[in-house]
Formats: sequence, structure tokens, C-alpha cells
Amino acid sequence: MKTRVEDGLHLNELQEKIVKYAQEHPLITLFSVAAIVMSSVPIIGFICFAVATICASFVGFVFLEGTLLTIAGVILSGILVFIALLALGFSALFGTAWFTFNLAADIMQSTSKKIQEKMANTENDGSGKVSQTGVQDLKSRKTNIVDAD
Repeated sequence: MKTRVEDGLHLNELQEKIVKYAQEHPLITLFSVAAIVMSSVPIIGFICFAVATICASFVGFVFLEGTLLTIAGVILSGILVFIALLALGFSALFGTAWFTFNLAADIMQSTSKKIQEKMANTENDGSGKVSQTGVQDLKSRKTNIVDAD
């Protein structure tokens, strides 16, 4: 089974000619083969060195890149954890402040209502009218406060 390349280049005919020449001139064939092998040693050495250098560079790059990615990942994780803790702290602070101010406002409002009720009870004698003694008590309290200043 011949391929199109063998037919186009006539490789079988060329191979037969080379074999015939090698059989007729063994000394020249031996010299040619020795020269080709000896001149290919540096070329093969260079190719091996180039391939080894490329492999070593690739492995070194992979290790260097892996190390850089690891370090960058650790730094990024640290920054994200710091930001999350900071956000959590501010949320806790503002939540606590809101709860505290809301509680203080409720306490002040209930205390204000209790004071108003107490003052209304002391001023009323039960008939819905303000008693004269309650008014006098309030006036005496105001004068005592003013005198104290």
C-alpha cells in the first residue's frame, strides 16, 4: 500500500539507490554515517538542554505562581475577615446604641407620664376641680426653688 507522498516523491526508488550505492562503496558509507552521527551529538545535546530548560522553567513558574497565589489568597482572606469583623462591630455598636436610646426614650416617656399623673393627683381633690391647697403647694414649691437659687 503506497501512499500519495511515497508516490509523489518516489521514496522507494530513492531508498533502493542509496542501498545500492552503500553496497558498492562501503568505506565512503561508513565515513558518511560516522560524520552524520558525530555531528548530530551536539545538536541532540542542545535539543536535550533546551527541553530540560523549558521543563525546569515551567516547573519553576508553576511553583512560583502557586506560591504567589497562596500568599495573595491569604492576604485577601485576612482583609475580608478584617472587613467582616469591622462591619460586625459597627453593626453591634449601632444596634446597641439604637436599643439603648430607644429604651432611654421609653423610660423618660413613662417617667414623664408618671410625674404628670402624680402632679395631677396631688392637684385634684377628686371632684375634677383643682383644690386650693394643691395650688398653694405648687406656689410654695416654686418659691422654694427660686429661693434656693
